Amino acid sequence: MSEIALSQAYQRSSVAPTSGYAEQSQALASQVPALDAEQQKLTAAVTASQEVTSKLVESWKQAQKAAAPVARRILDAWLLRSPPQ
Repeated sequence: MSEIALSQAYQRSSVAPTSGYAEQSQALASQVPALDAEQQKLTAAVTASQEVTSKLVESWKQAQKAAAPVARRILDAWLLRSPPQ
């Protein structure tokens, strides 16, 4: 076991890299405002889409309700017709 603990591979895997984090952090931080703006834009689009969808669903329900009596009369007429001879 002591050989494994002293090997370069074992020691290397336990040492965290120390360079590059500040630059990466700054680069990512500079992207946050643009990403926030994009999120707000997409949230507004989703909200608008949900409102339109809700209105369309309500219109569809009203159309179905209005068409139900006509559809019933058509079905009744079709069912009551005399069978072909």
